[in-house]
Amino acid sequence: MRFCWPEDTNFQHLVLDVEQDCCDECGRRLHICDHRIRHI
Repeated sequence: MRFCWPEDTNFQHLVLDVEQDCCDECGRRLHICDHRIRHI
């Protein structure tokens, strides 16, 4: 069952970005999974 938001609710679109794409220990690139879409 979906949650019903109040009519006056303000929503904001956020785009999240990767902060770290390399390993601190060895310097190799980290595997980033970006195929998931999350709706809040």
